[in-house]
Amino acid sequence: MIFSLNRIFFSKVEPSRVKARVFNSEKTERTEAQVYDTEYYGGKIRRVEISSSEDAERFSVAVNGKSANPVYFSVYDTVSTEKSTEFLLPDNPPKKLTVMYTPDSSSDQDIIINAYYLDRESQRPRYFCETLVFEARGEQINMRTAANEL
Repeated sequence: MIFSLNRIFFSKVEPSRVKARVFNSEKTERTEAQVYDTEYYGGKIRRVEISSSEDAERFSVAVNGKSANPVYFSVYDTVSTEKSTEFLLPDNPPKKLTVMYTPDSSSDQDIIINAYYLDRESQRPRYFCETLVFEARGEQINMRTAANEL
């Protein structure tokens, strides 16, 4: 029994069974993100990699889809409403953060990434937000919008 568990948890993945493809990478003033899919034994794992040149106060990642539950599984806790799922990410995140999840079978989704920063030049506490939106349509993921907002 222990031998079997060691083979499951410590065995190497066969490279021929794993297929990864970077679909899109975009950057705003301080925030950069990449979204890509990896096929793993017939299933799909979507990775959202966020990096920041400055310390962010918060990152938020939301997935909007056509089905009632656009995210099947993630290691992060989530809050779901009809056709939308938001990941519960910690405040004061590291400069590089990766969110991985299993999308629903339709794979037609919008991935919305918000990065919130403290405006250090303001005399009173004020935040601004950088937003990146990716569209996942079948096998393609494309950047839709990037914006800076106060």
